[in-house]
Parts: sequence; structure tokens; C-alpha cells
Amino acid sequence: MPDASASNGKARVLIVDDDDGILQISRMSLKRVKFRDRRLDILLARSAREAIQILGEKSGVGVMLIDGEMETKTAGLDTCKAVREDLGNAELRIFLRTGKVEMDRAEVEAVRTWDLEGHLPKGDASKDDLIATVVAGLEAYYDRF
Repeated sequence: MPDASASNGKARVLIVDDDDGILQISRMSLKRVKFRDRRLDILLARSAREAIQILGEKSGVGVMLIDGEMETKTAGLDTCKAVREDLGNAELRIFLRTGKVEMDRAEVEAVRTWDLEGHLPKGDASKDDLIATVVAGLEAYYDRF
């Protein structure tokens, strides 16, 4: 069961992107969202390395939205692999966020291999799409316990 005391009972969401604008817009879009009658605990990471560090230090992160390309072209996918294999975290629900409308072959393969929830395009996704994605991910996360 997730450690609710670590985040004051709030559901934790990690947003990973090297674009500070995307981080801030995402935070603003989610700041009033409630999940099970509590606001979200929104964590931000600006790199794959920072995301892995946060996930290693903070318990109970239920959803991660991660940019596919950051420091390198495969940084997002490499992070997904590290979460599943190195951290051994099978519960975290992961969504790739990219500037592309559709996933490429490597991203489709990653969805299958590392049990990702799917893809959320940055440009084509509305605030409502973002909120719906996060809530669905949190439901899937908490349903595992």
C-alpha cells in the first residue's frame, strides 16, 4: 500500500520535462485537481537523472508524466526502463509525453516492455486531457493495492 503519510495523504504525481514552461503549465493545470477528496502532491524533475533521484527518495508516487526526449533522444525511455528494472517499481503508472501526435516504434515497444500506460501528446492535449490522464493513472495505481 502506498505510504499516505509521506505526502500528507495526497496522491503524488511526478512530471518530468526539460522544458520549464511545460513543467509550470502542467503544475498550474493540476494544482486544483482533487483525487479522492485531496489535492495532488505535484513533484517536478527537469532531467531523467533528477526523476530517478526523486523516485528513489519519495515513496508513493502514483503517476509519472515523462518527456520522451530530454538530455538525449532516448532519455525518457531510458528512465522508464530504469524505473522498472533498476528501481524495481512495477506499480508506478507512466505516461510518455512527447511533441509527436503518434508514438514511434521504440515508444510503442516501450509501452509493451515496461508496462507504460500510454502516450499524451504535449501540443494536442488539452488541460482536460491532462487531468483525465492523471486521474486515470492514479486510479490504476491505487487499484493495484
